[in-house]
Amino acid sequence: MTPRRKISLTLNLAPLTPLHVGDGMTYLPDSYVLHDKHLYLFDPAALLGEMNSTERESFRGADDLEMSSAERERFADDLKQIFAPLHDCARRLIESKPASGLFTAKIPLTGRAEGLLSSALHKAERQGAVRLFIRSGGIGNGPYLPGSSLKGAFRTALASAFLPRGASPRTHEEAMRAALGVKAGKPESDPLRFLSIGDAPLPREITVIDQAELFQPQRGGGRQRGRVQMVYERTLSLGEFLPCEPKMLNFSVRITLDTAAAEGPRSFDAEKLIGTLRDFHEKIFFEERERFFKNAEIDAIYTYYEKAKEKYREKTVLLRCGRFGHFESKSLEGVRRGVFPQRRSMKEGDPNEWGRSRTVIRCGKGDGKVLPFGWLTGRAEIET
Repeated sequence: MTPRRKISLTLNLAPLTPLHVGDGMTYLPDSYVLHDKHLYLFDPAALLGEMNSTERESFRGADDLEMSSAERERFADDLKQIFAPLHDCARRLIESKPASGLFTAKIPLTGRAEGLLSSALHKAERQGAVRLFIRSGGIGNGPYLPGSSLKGAFRTALASAFLPRGASPRTHEEAMRAALGVKAGKPESDPLRFLSIGDAPLPREITVIDQAELFQPQRGGGRQRGRVQMVYERTLSLGEFLPCEPKMLNFSVRITLDTAAAEGPRSFDAEKLIGTLRDFHEKIFFEERERFFKNAEIDAIYTYYEKAKEKYREKTVLLRCGRFGHFESKSLEGVRRGVFPQRRSMKEGDPNEWGRSRTVIRCGKGDGKVLPFGWLTGRAEIET
């Protein structure tokens, strides 16, 4: 038997399209303020002691600071009025004590997000909810891409390659177990136990708060603006700057692979790991263009990827992760089934049937070009 050893890989990546990975927290207008094209996040209780006499006299919401998150969402419209003095205090402190430590995050706003959140402060039908990027150590620290999110992309790609053609498991979980040979209650049977992926810190200047929306092509090739509008912190992406390639978008991911992964029926080495990841996602990447973005003026991202592949060849990396990656990227080829709640007679689609919409951001003025979420590209360096 060949002695076991560890192989190190580095993925040098950049977001080709916007990326969002959250922690499940939702922030309402009682915990942030908009000022000078930025969103400042604060702890409402921490600002109480900073209020001047005028602000304190008009503030009637001290008891509401003890509300749970669910209660705050329920009474969001009332809270907008209750916490107006808190916003006044926050803006005053931004001007007078910008480095006081009272503000746990300062994140740039796009014009679309600023408009949507500003209107939420005056319109009862909008909550003004914001979902931020996950941060190392919580709010106040920098955003990062969890290794678990990346490993999920590797797992789906490998399982799709390992699944016997013609297999018809009843559920996604059954398909994953069958493909990887994982036995219930026996983690030692998982071949991906030999793969370790570290968390990847992202540059602080890489994120912005933006409006996301559903995008659905119209018949005849037109565009349709989605009715659902959401606000998320997301990364900037190459798709917004091409042909320029800002270095601030680049980050690295460290991977360790035990050579024992190359043994057994579900074997893989470093080259197969990267190639399988790329092949699985590349098929979805180009089919998504044909289905949704043929007339959406984003050919630059596909041209960029094709040129990168010519340059880096077998070292080229392409993957999708994070929220709004859509089920096609998170399930196995040949057995994937999406859920279509708008259908009355059939909620579950046929195998390999695609969804009808994408979640996107819009670049530029007016309608602008649209970019879907979650695509990362770059190159892999294998240390021998």
